[in-house]
Amino acid sequence: MNFDIEETIEEVNTLLDFVPIMDTSIWRPKVEPLPLSTYVPVPSIVEPPKLELKSLPDTLKYTFLGESKTLHVIISHLDKDQEEKLLDVPEEHKEAIG
Repeated sequence: MNFDIEETIEEVNTLLDFVPIMDTSIWRPKVEPLPLSTYVPVPSIVEPPKLELKSLPDTLKYTFLGESKTLHVIISHLDKDQEEKLLDVPEEHKEAIG
């Protein structure tokens, strides 16, 4: 069986000619205003979130930042020196990170 792309395109175009065109001019967007929230989120640095830490693959581990070690970060297993160097940057900028 030979497939003729030109013939197939012609068939599809013929079928499309018989499809009625929908009148979309009657469609109107339905706008539902959202209620204003009075909740003001507290930054994690001020009040750490309550977390349920999941188990990680062997190549990853949790480490914690902040004065109370409450801000969690997931890192790859590194030697102690590499880990300290890696964590220096987020520790210095933890307020910007959130």
